[in-house]
Amino acid sequence: MNTNKKTPRVAVIVVPYSSLKYLPECFESLARLNYPTENLKIMAVDNKSPEPEMEYLRAHWPSVEIVGDGKNLGYAGGNNLAIKDVLARGAAETAEGYDYVWILNPDTVVEPDSLSRLVAACEADEKIGLAQPKILIHDQPDLIQTAGNKIHYLGLGYSGGYKTRADSLTGGPQAVAYASGSAVLIRRAVLEQVGLFTEEFFMYHEDLDLGWRAWLCGWKSVVVPTAVIYHKYSFSRNNHKYFWMERNRWWVLLKNYRWRTLLTLAPALLVFEICICGQAILGGWLGYKIKSYFAIFKDSAWLWRARQDLQKKRVLSDHDFLLLTTGVLEFPDFDNFAVRFIFKFFAVDRKLVLKTIKW
Repeated sequence: MNTNKKTPRVAVIVVPYSSLKYLPECFESLARLNYPTENLKIMAVDNKSPEPEMEYLRAHWPSVEIVGDGKNLGYAGGNNLAIKDVLARGAAETAEGYDYVWILNPDTVVEPDSLSRLVAACEADEKIGLAQPKILIHDQPDLIQTAGNKIHYLGLGYSGGYKTRADSLTGGPQAVAYASGSAVLIRRAVLEQVGLFTEEFFMYHEDLDLGWRAWLCGWKSVVVPTAVIYHKYSFSRNNHKYFWMERNRWWVLLKNYRWRTLLTLAPALLVFEICICGQAILGGWLGYKIKSYFAIFKDSAWLWRARQDLQKKRVLSDHDFLLLTTGVLEFPDFDNFAVRFIFKFFAVDRKLVLKTIKW
């Protein structure tokens, strides 16, 4: 970090929900951060959890600032509530202003130097807008949970490098399609220019959408391998999640791609939908998939306004953004012969699309 510059001020935001068992280890690790305490604010959002997380924090961590009035706003709304509070405190240059926010899941444990290393990476490159640490699986710390998340060109997001060796990710900051929302450091200027998490999503794909928008507006997302945290992660197969994931995947596509890109992708999107519906039948969540189709266009006036705003701001072409995406799915918890075969088709199609889309 440049010693001639002031130490950036960082607000750490945690949104607990049914996570009381995780909070002691999470906040104990935050207390061990080697970041200057006078430049650090730790905040928690009261998101109407069924467990008494706020009572625990008030009793054991009185220095943690609690915001919110006990309404369940989801991941996006809960984090936005705290972010808005941070931004309202004034410009980053003022005594009460903050230069960065660090969104952190309550089921994480951070290394003492993790935040310092993330901030140093951002301070060394003014185009880095979002940065995540190397995130390891808590009970398998020799394995990666995510080395930076990947975006399939048809809107699906997943953890990059999942269950690969921790020592396979080394070196300096490396560009990623989007930084994981479980531990993403976001520059204040990104939030002021690009906007906050999309609250209409409620949960799932909010970090993908923000990362995508940031790239389109000229910001980079990176993983910083020297910054390390541990995530008590498990892949959830709750069928209701697929409603939010599929609805939000389409919202991301409709909002972020140019219309002619969507038209070019239409054949692949149709094939992908057939595959998704087949998987929904086999997995017993077809009802949620059908429900998602109706929800895409219900009360969606916000979607078209958000699209118009983003398309006016964007400086990156769809062609260049597609270079950041992938046509394959490399996620062990979803790995089988049928999935590998189907995604070989999409990998070929993405290459053809890149030759077609020049805008």
